[in-house]
Amino acid sequence: MKRAVSLFAAGAWPAEAAADRITLSWDDRHRRRLRLTADGGTEFLLDLPQAAVLGDGDGLQLEDGGWIAVRAAPEDLTEVTA
Repeated sequence: MKRAVSLFAAGAWPAEAAADRITLSWDDRHRRRLRLTADGGTEFLLDLPQAAVLGDGDGLQLEDGGWIAVRAAPEDLTEVTA
């Protein structure tokens, strides 16, 4: 199984090189180690050295040099004003 071992912020990795993408809700984007299946079917183990918040547009680098793009899932928001 492929392993994602590094996280790069949006704009700090070659997004055009992404082999697949993973779409996660807010609650699912704070992780360190978890088996995931990307939108295109790529199975991989997220295996970061420490827990991190995966932001929309971030990139996960695989051990073999490949990339998985992180996307935020659409979610309902509540607007509060004073």
